[in-house]
Amino acid sequence: MSDYKWLLEIAALMDQTKHKRRDFNRKTSKFGYFDRKGPITSELIDEHIRGDENCIGGLMLPDKEKTHFLVFDFDDHEKKTSESIIAGRVAAVCDVLQDSNIPYFVVRSGGGHGYHVWIVFETAKRSDTVRSFGQKVLQRATDRSVWPNEKYDGRGAIWSLKSGDRELLKVELLPKGSGEQTVALPLARKGYLCKVNFSEDGSCFVWEKHPDPISFTFEKCKDKPPGRKKAVDTRRENPDAAFEALATKLDPSSYDDWFRMAMYLIAAFGIESEWAEKRWWEWSEPHSTDHRDRNKWQQCRNTKISPITFWKKAQEAGYEGALPYKSTEQRRLTTLALLEGVRLLRDEINEPYAELGPRRFLPTRSQEFREEMWRRFYEAEGTIAQTTDIDALVAATGAFTSKADIEPIHLRFAACGDKRYLFLADTDYGVIEVDSDGWRACDDPPVIFRVGDSLPLPMPLEGAIEDLLGILNVDRENMIFVLAWMLTAIYFPGKQCPILLLDGPAGSGKSSALSTIIKLIDPKIGAEAGPPKSEDDLFVSAYNGAIVSFDNVSSLAKLSDALCRLSTRGGLRKRMLYTNFDVAAMDARRPIVIAGIDPTMYEQDLLERIVRVDLHKPEEYVEDSKFEQRVEQLRPKLLGAILSLLSRVMDQVPNQPSGWSRFGSFTQLGECVARDLGFAPGWFSNEYRRRFEEMSAESADADSVVSYVSKMAANQRSGVQFREATASELWEEMRDQIRSGHLVVPDSDVPPNARAMSTRISRAQSVLSREHGISVSRGTKRSFIFRCQEGSVIELEKYISNGNIRSEPTR
Repeated sequence: MSDYKWLLEIAALMDQTKHKRRDFNRKTSKFGYFDRKGPITSELIDEHIRGDENCIGGLMLPDKEKTHFLVFDFDDHEKKTSESIIAGRVAAVCDVLQDSNIPYFVVRSGGGHGYHVWIVFETAKRSDTVRSFGQKVLQRATDRSVWPNEKYDGRGAIWSLKSGDRELLKVELLPKGSGEQTVALPLARKGYLCKVNFSEDGSCFVWEKHPDPISFTFEKCKDKPPGRKKAVDTRRENPDAAFEALATKLDPSSYDDWFRMAMYLIAAFGIESEWAEKRWWEWSEPHSTDHRDRNKWQQCRNTKISPITFWKKAQEAGYEGALPYKSTEQRRLTTLALLEGVRLLRDEINEPYAELGPRRFLPTRSQEFREEMWRRFYEAEGTIAQTTDIDALVAATGAFTSKADIEPIHLRFAACGDKRYLFLADTDYGVIEVDSDGWRACDDPPVIFRVGDSLPLPMPLEGAIEDLLGILNVDRENMIFVLAWMLTAIYFPGKQCPILLLDGPAGSGKSSALSTIIKLIDPKIGAEAGPPKSEDDLFVSAYNGAIVSFDNVSSLAKLSDALCRLSTRGGLRKRMLYTNFDVAAMDARRPIVIAGIDPTMYEQDLLERIVRVDLHKPEEYVEDSKFEQRVEQLRPKLLGAILSLLSRVMDQVPNQPSGWSRFGSFTQLGECVARDLGFAPGWFSNEYRRRFEEMSAESADADSVVSYVSKMAANQRSGVQFREATASELWEEMRDQIRSGHLVVPDSDVPPNARAMSTRISRAQSVLSREHGISVSRGTKRSFIFRCQEGSVIELEKYISNGNIRSEPTR
């Protein structure tokens, strides 16, 4: 008879008809377990302990349905996980079993790289029931503070939740399911029995080799007796004791404490509770002052206070009784209590926000808000909140703010009276205030900011605006337009602002200029991204960024109308995800900066919103790393110089004429900037008009419909109606002229059908009138009427010389 009686006891609970033996497989050149006839005897156990490689593996499921065992197999065969991590995970499992009074024992695995945690059941149980129990133990272990950043996936994998740290450890649960399954008996090869030692507080332990593995005995997990289970805690909650404890921490002569006690009582017991109202008045009556008012009880309701707050505050004050909630309900109410003292509001698209610190406003549906709530719950309770509880908390913020007034929440720039505010979006959520007296840090701004996609701006320093010339590859005239655009974004936040187009030959640094401009006033994530593929993407860019920017853009034809609305009129709508009828709508305008497009390829309504800045090639090129380092060094001074320039011109802006453009505010600021930098009065407005007319003429020359209409009007007399036709007739005639070679235009610019022809003519009305003296009106039956305006002469030679019209057809 073997001396290891406890191993014989385990073997007796296994299959008595066969067992498995570890042996070398010549075909695979690896060790494996192979069937052997007969039960596990004492002789085999003695050989198992003395042997080197030929250890015994017992079958877990003798009848393939039930088992006496549950084993947590923490093996690291590839040696990728440190010893301390494996030990910590095993400790978490043992801690859960210890708290639940479930007997177990721990052995070192035969390979020496892991541990096996054994549970032996007195009565055989269904394998699926045993496995489900094991999964719950693992889940509870991962929810504990000793295991805060990891989770169990339900299939045997535990990993870190931290981004970029995916250290994987497989935890094999035996039994796995149906069929024969094997686990090595303890004490094989390098394995040994472990002695588990708990510290005094019962939360931590270490293990070492058991000093007497021969005489060791294990305890079996017994079945629970039938019938009603005894309550673990038979204490009852005691509202009076809780009230007395809380009353020692609040001063009834203080109006705030007096009011606060009422809010706690109403949240816990309801506004109709006679007991709660009576205790409140009895407590405060001896300290009666002018603020006592019997009607105040009805006014003390605060729906954001959790019912558990009264009991939690009482516990903090010394109350030792029970709480009137089950553990799950208690956890959920504790999570809801995290909103107490938090200011909740909603923005223009009904997105709920919470103020979680001075000037720190977060959307409650964001991951950052969730992580903050997880952290606060852990600090308050010493354990991890459930995901479902955090989800309920987020839903509660939406409910609490559903009827609240909309409050403007700004991105980077804001205006209030005659002052302007710039959000630094740094760790301190700093704000800079600008007025005609200068700029300064502001600790208590009258406006609210959110971070969105914003990256931190440096604290500005005094600097010189001329330093921009050296890093943007622009001359002084073009720099005026860049500065006017940047100041318009700051001075008129949420108002109309033209689209800044950075143009220039290859190698002129358009991408670098765009990046630098964004870094100076609104650094953000993805500032140099390509154009959005849809209006939904544009919606997201506009909602999360104070400035919308696109780099290396070759076509914006699909988003021309959306960009026009975003630049001048505002307004974007989209269906909310996972809903059929909910709509997210945003009424906003954003400054837009684009690098790399050809303006001649776009519609006139978009061209009217563009201000083009020409870049030139630098005399010598600088390495990207050196250029970025230089920009980073200059950023604080350049930002200070921009704010100082804004401060100098702020008082002058209202006195300037709005000019000819729809962007009157941009023209006003541009005039002030130009004068401040030494340009003559009126220079900016005239130069702005010249640049627009130049782009418009370029676009007109490249527009196939404009070329066709101009050919019709060639050599017509002033003031004469020379054509009336429908869009279908005009489209067919235009196609005939293209086929015959009388009209030479790009195929890609030809309207595909009569409806598109009608739209193109309508959009070309302004350029036909301005550039060619042709007026377009609508006749009966949706026809178009073309007239030569008074004083205009349409010369055929002009269009022949441009190459759009041939005097003779091609052959």
